[in-house]
Amino acid sequence: MRIAHPGSAGSLSDGELKQIASGMAWLEWVLGRKKERARYLRERLDVERILVGYAGDEPVSILTYRMDGRGPVRFDRQGLVALNGWFAGTLRYAAVMAIGSLRRSDELYVESFRTRPTHRGSGLGSALIALAETEARAAGKRVIRLHVDHENETGLRFYRQRGYRITRTFSLPLVGRYFNHGKVHTMVKTLD
Repeated sequence: MRIAHPGSAGSLSDGELKQIASGMAWLEWVLGRKKERARYLRERLDVERILVGYAGDEPVSILTYRMDGRGPVRFDRQGLVALNGWFAGTLRYAAVMAIGSLRRSDELYVESFRTRPTHRGSGLGSALIALAETEARAAGKRVIRLHVDHENETGLRFYRQRGYRITRTFSLPLVGRYFNHGKVHTMVKTLD
């Protein structure tokens, strides 16, 4: 097992790119049939905000996060309009900017975290979240925040065992693929 930031966005394999996008449900549109969409994502990935856990050469766990108000993907209106047309591209850009305005400068936000079921319990997920916490401390962050579906008992147990606590529970008016049940917990860990 090993953990690494990808060397560059161009060095990410299609499998790694797909796993990143599947972990970020709101990004799944990027990996449609159009090669331009995959290229758009690859060109705009900030690899310093992506951790990949490998078993041998196979990527089996990926964690993406936001720090300093920027996420693992840099969006621009022109690119989104080119991919999605003026209306849809403008709406996507407005949504990204609105979400971006909610970020806090004193926290690291775990945007997505996926470990393949066949590799859960191997310690790789624990090592990934521990490395993210170490990077947050080194950057002077005081808090790590994330969201978990209320029926994701495995995820809730995983985070609780590592010192995260639920600070808020809310319902989503529009239920997507990521939060299947509409009820979501905000979990927080204060760093020492």
